[in-house]
Amino acid sequence: MTEILTRCGFRCDLCLAYKPNIEKDPENKKKLSDGWHKYFGFRIPPDEIYCEGCMTDNPTLDKDCPVRPCVIEKGLENCAQCDDYICEKLKQRIVTYEGIKQKVAE
Repeated sequence: MTEILTRCGFRCDLCLAYKPNIEKDPENKKKLSDGWHKYFGFRIPPDEIYCEGCMTDNPTLDKDCPVRPCVIEKGLENCAQCDDYICEKLKQRIVTYEGIKQKVAE
């Protein structure tokens, strides 16, 4: 699969919620729902997990993302091209190994 970057720089092609990955293995929806709840404290019902990425005209999953409209307004492809990289909007979305490890320890 081709690398596909989101507006914030995440890779759609590695995300289990991304449309081609869901179509390959529909059972991933349940794993995602459970994992997001465990590690991030929110739950999306498995039948609502389906994403075509935020590069499309109408994003299907994270409609409240603060990064996407900012990047579009600035005429950039993604945050890495921004003079304000890493801004507070992006910090809200960054997921790190250390952050997940800390949540698991809690």
